[in-house]
Amino acid sequence: MKEFTYKIDLEDEEERIDKWISNTLQTLSRSYIQKLIKENNVFVNGKAQKASYRIKADDVIRFQIPDASEPSIPAEEIPLSILKIGIPVQVAGGTGWARERKAVPSEENHLKIQYYDNVLEAQCTLWAAKDSELGLPAIEYDPSKEETWGAEDASGRMVTVRVQHAKGQALASWEHGDYKFAISADVPDSQADTAPVPKMALEIVRQLE
Repeated sequence: MKEFTYKIDLEDEEERIDKWISNTLQTLSRSYIQKLIKENNVFVNGKAQKASYRIKADDVIRFQIPDASEPSIPAEEIPLSILKIGIPVQVAGGTGWARERKAVPSEENHLKIQYYDNVLEAQCTLWAAKDSELGLPAIEYDPSKEETWGAEDASGRMVTVRVQHAKGQALASWEHGDYKFAISADVPDSQADTAPVPKMALEIVRQLE
């Protein structure tokens, strides 16, 4: 395991710690740095901190990087999303959470990725669109089962995810700047815990800047 120690200068004060590390060690991706922080490999003044922590002058930052190399992201995902809608969007798959990921033909400025959620045991679709509607199927959701989840994006802005349910369906949707996103799931078991749908949405929100 490699260990790094830095002392923060006044000019870097108030920057998010994940962004600061990303700028300092440019060989590591932002998502991988956030994973290190989540696994308590990053310390500020001897205390583990969240990715949203804003550094202060004279903070001593120490972080550890396992000897294993940074996990690779399938090369086709990032070019695909940049080509289609202009920003990188990834479906988490390295942990075995999502498999059988594939892009579905869609209109210009639209992105659609299908995947199988191993936790929910259901087929899901990620929808994304720039400056337009998503084109979701018309489904009547139960308003009594609606809920909201939230997470900060990579710049520290809070994003709210709307979660809706209908018979055999779950939907998590949110907006970010000029972009609209949604994850739909075909839920065969009415008693299934659909939490993996908004959880995947929050994983994607945390990538967005």
